[in-house]
Amino acid sequence: MDMRGLSKVISEIRKASALSKEDEQKVIEKELHKVRQKFKEQKSMKGYDRKKNVCKLLYIYMLGYEVDFGQMEGVQLLTSDRYSEKHIGYLACTLFLNENNELLTLITHSIKQDLVGGRNPSGPITLEKQFAQCLALTAIANVGGKDFADTMADDVRRIALARETSVVVKKKALLTLLRLYRCSPEKVDPEEVAGPIIEELNKTNSSVTSSALSLILGFLGRHAHVFHGAVPKVIKLLYKLILSKETSHEYMYYTVPAPWIQVKCFRVLQHFPMPTEGSLNNQITSVLNKIISTSERVLREHTHQKARGTPARNNAMNAVLAEAITLVMHWDQDRLLLNMSTGILGRFITDNKDTNLRYLGLDLMAKLTFCQEAQDLTKHQATIVSSLRDPDISIRRKALDLLYVMCDRTNASEIVGEMLDYLSSAEYVIKEDLVVKIAILCEKYATDFTWYVDVIMSIISQAGDFVGPDVWQRVVHIVTNNVAIQKHAVQTVYSAVIPSNAHEVAIKVATHLIGEFGNTLGESAMTQFNTLHAKWGLVGNNTKALLLSCYAKLYTQYPDDAVLRDHVAKVFEENSTHMDVEIQQRAIEYGNLIKQTIVPETMLQKVFENMPAFEVETSRAHQSVIRKGGDTTDSNVWQQKQEEKEKEAREERRRELDAKSASGAAWRDEANRSAFLQDTRFILRAMIRNRVTNGHPGWANIDTNQDWEALLMSAAVPAAEEGSKLDPPMHYEFVLSQLAEEGISAWKSSIQTQINEPVGTNALSLGGSAQEVVDSALCDVESEAQIRFADVIKMFPSRGLELKKKSAAAGLDDIFGADPVGGAAPAPMQMQQAAPATQPPASSGSLDDIFGGPPAPVAQAPVQPAAAPAPAPTPAPAAPAPVMGGGLDDIFGGAPAISTPAPAPVPIAPTPATAPASVSLQPWSDPVAQQKMAAAFATLLTASQGVLYEDPKIQIGLRSEYHGSEGRILLFFGNKTQQPITHISFSLSNMPAGLVATVGDFGDTLDAGVQKELFLSCNCQSFFSGNPTLNIFMRFENTYESKLQAPLPVAPTKFMEELKLQGGPQFFQAWQATQGTKNPPEGKIYRSNRDINLDSIEQMLGSVLKIKVLRAVDNNQNNMVGSAYFTPAPWTASAKDYVVLVNIETNPGAKAARVTVKTPNAQIEAAVQQIIQRYFEVGL
Repeated sequence: MDMRGLSKVISEIRKASALSKEDEQKVIEKELHKVRQKFKEQKSMKGYDRKKNVCKLLYIYMLGYEVDFGQMEGVQLLTSDRYSEKHIGYLACTLFLNENNELLTLITHSIKQDLVGGRNPSGPITLEKQFAQCLALTAIANVGGKDFADTMADDVRRIALARETSVVVKKKALLTLLRLYRCSPEKVDPEEVAGPIIEELNKTNSSVTSSALSLILGFLGRHAHVFHGAVPKVIKLLYKLILSKETSHEYMYYTVPAPWIQVKCFRVLQHFPMPTEGSLNNQITSVLNKIISTSERVLREHTHQKARGTPARNNAMNAVLAEAITLVMHWDQDRLLLNMSTGILGRFITDNKDTNLRYLGLDLMAKLTFCQEAQDLTKHQATIVSSLRDPDISIRRKALDLLYVMCDRTNASEIVGEMLDYLSSAEYVIKEDLVVKIAILCEKYATDFTWYVDVIMSIISQAGDFVGPDVWQRVVHIVTNNVAIQKHAVQTVYSAVIPSNAHEVAIKVATHLIGEFGNTLGESAMTQFNTLHAKWGLVGNNTKALLLSCYAKLYTQYPDDAVLRDHVAKVFEENSTHMDVEIQQRAIEYGNLIKQTIVPETMLQKVFENMPAFEVETSRAHQSVIRKGGDTTDSNVWQQKQEEKEKEAREERRRELDAKSASGAAWRDEANRSAFLQDTRFILRAMIRNRVTNGHPGWANIDTNQDWEALLMSAAVPAAEEGSKLDPPMHYEFVLSQLAEEGISAWKSSIQTQINEPVGTNALSLGGSAQEVVDSALCDVESEAQIRFADVIKMFPSRGLELKKKSAAAGLDDIFGADPVGGAAPAPMQMQQAAPATQPPASSGSLDDIFGGPPAPVAQAPVQPAAAPAPAPTPAPAAPAPVMGGGLDDIFGGAPAISTPAPAPVPIAPTPATAPASVSLQPWSDPVAQQKMAAAFATLLTASQGVLYEDPKIQIGLRSEYHGSEGRILLFFGNKTQQPITHISFSLSNMPAGLVATVGDFGDTLDAGVQKELFLSCNCQSFFSGNPTLNIFMRFENTYESKLQAPLPVAPTKFMEELKLQGGPQFFQAWQATQGTKNPPEGKIYRSNRDINLDSIEQMLGSVLKIKVLRAVDNNQNNMVGSAYFTPAPWTASAKDYVVLVNIETNPGAKAARVTVKTPNAQIEAAVQQIIQRYFEVGL
């Protein structure tokens, strides 16, 4: 096709471009003007002239110049009957038009006509028709679009699958079908086309085979199961190509048979498991052995490689080798092949001449980290680290990715250190990715979060411009959720912002942490304020807005610092007219809030109280790295593997934490002691007292009124002596656990006795079968008895060795061969029921008056006989008393603080509204979950959020908030099963007089794996005691309906507010004016098993009881007083009737405190004393 005019234009443009870009542009503008004029003037332009001028436009367009006319001439050429003109017309339309161009509607009919065979589709398939079909298929594949898919998908599929379609048309049709599937998957049914496409793999024509493999790869991402039948054919195809060398001559690429087909075959196999059928397994193993062993030999014989290899041949071999190694790693079953692959990759990354080989080696090594059978890559760590400083940036990126995925707990600190060293010299284009990866690794593998904080602050100091919000906000989340590191974090951040050149990101972190935890810094309030405000003129508006919030927090943290408050108020006033709307709004709102005439101090403290803990979630930076990783092809196998690996790592971390908790590690933390252990202590103390009272040998001299730890030490010696007389001899822990079980058995007997008694005496009032109640209660207790004493031993790991020594001194060897500290105690044997013990009166003089005044009564729970029958409950459905609740069912008055365990929950007959008559209503029967709920209930009485109940089916979380007389409770119900939970309903029972509560809407269904919220509101109208119960009705898997009675941690102390008194004189004036329950008020003495810490006591009073503490109000610096008030609504008496005053006198040397509570209401006094007692004796 000789077009002289076109050749002349191309020649002129090339000559002009050789001179300058301006000369080229002048020639092109001149030629565009000529072509435009010809299109306008010659209305009846011949096909040859139109074709020539369109070609000129195409050439100019491909040079990068804009062409805004000539598209219609291209459309006219496409509709021509001449092949030469049609060819240029298709070329023009595919270049000038895209899938959103409106002119596509003008050519859709013409393309469809060429696709089906012209004006006579049923006629013979001539060569001209095949050429037209090829042009149409090429246009559809290049332009694409939903319109083309809707119109021509069926025709393309028919041509691609037809047996009579020629080879040249079929290979284009298969690739066009892939394009249509990508833009409109619903137009191509994989199950319909799978069989014929797989059959194309048997054809001898390699071009059709290659196209069929490309189409299969496109389907595998979503429909791998449909193409499972392709695996045998793909393996046989590889066997023919590699071992038999059966391929056409034109597909031999530098003696490598069809390398592109080999690569596609290996990628197809990566979506399926290794075949188990013998012949297929042997064939693919032989193929992989051949490729990998040959490559290893070539790498070893450098002279052989130089003699026979060329760059093109080596590239083809390396491409096939890479996919073969990837398949070996995907199957992860042949250790020999994996080790050979690791050796090859090790040689790749040490090749200093070929950058492509180093890149390939680093990329494949990153995938090798997903293999369990692979060798350890740490021996290559030095080489990988050195690649961070390779001249080629692509190598540096791959080395960084490889270090990220190969990092684990054994090498985390070393790899993070290397990355930090590289950070200072890294280029801008790689710094952001480097910062994110360092942040993720130090969080993921931190054994101590102080290291994490130090690393992040080092990152900010070196590359603060590249630290995004996902990184520095994550620091705030972690510090907020981990109390142990808050002081260190605040000190580190404060030190980072002191220099004049402190980075703005460090200032942002400081505004959050100092605003929340600045009181742990040890610096004065004005020093903190001045340090932060010195950066005001150096930061942007977003940071200034954060600074204003920090100032407001400091304002409320230091209410007695008048100088600070004046400075903060001045800053708010100065910025009330700021140009930035956000800063102006914050300044005005904060300024109005701190005005005492508008908002009282108590409300201000509530508004700016510390942020609650953040929900645990994967960091957004971590998720962004996962999204970036892997291929960008139709199916991303390795990205899925990375996500699975990250998920497994998170699960492993969670399992480790659970294991630590199960092994007793959580018990060693003073703050995590569970209240339900009080029941075990009570039972064991009662049984020891029984031994002492009845004159058992060796037990007579034990003081049963001494503190728990001393009692345990004293009982160890006689218990060891008693155990040595058993056959076989037993350790002292066994004897003590035996005593505990005797007490539990006695309690079980008392339940049975009450059930068997006639109605009208002390019998329990039961709704339903008495035996069912007994079986349910005793089942819970039976499993409880096996673990109780082991938990008690775990509470005192520091004493375990001493107890063991005392036991050894009594002549008893440790027949269990294990240290009792933190370990499991031997399972107690089944003992006969012990007779109920008679409790001797408690000694009133067991505790000397360590405060120099007259002796005060000891605040000790009265010990009742272990087998004493419990009083009968009222016939109304009662709240379930936790088996190990430590008296938590009546913690706020009336009953003793520690009492014998209450019976298990009594099942309540369902009403028709909650359970059909055909469905049996059953109580939840997971004893471990019930025990945990009792402990959680005790914890939530003094906390605002936590997990109330959890078993294998459901989790119930709780979050509460109280302001004045109003309380809001949010319950989170999470379905852990694979089936929806249905027929859900709720009711309240045991509602104390003086408390009103309502339950919000929830719906009647909770889908599998879903969490929903239930809102409850409560209003305190007067003094009350006891706790309401939430009755939960649910049906699991449509088979049976269950009921759970969950006690709600609503107590009178939740409705207390801080009463701010100005100094000691005002407090003592209020003390004289307040009428207490007793005159004079009676103080109670508590002994603590840990050192007395005044700051800890003050924090407990303020956070749990909302008592405003005053210190140093008398000559004794170890004393403190506090004030609060009870807030029912509406108030029906004078304000003094609601005042709560507390006087705490401590003796740190004796680890004791005398607590006096003065308030007109006995219920409030008991509730406050109960919490303070628990703080000293157990811990909150």
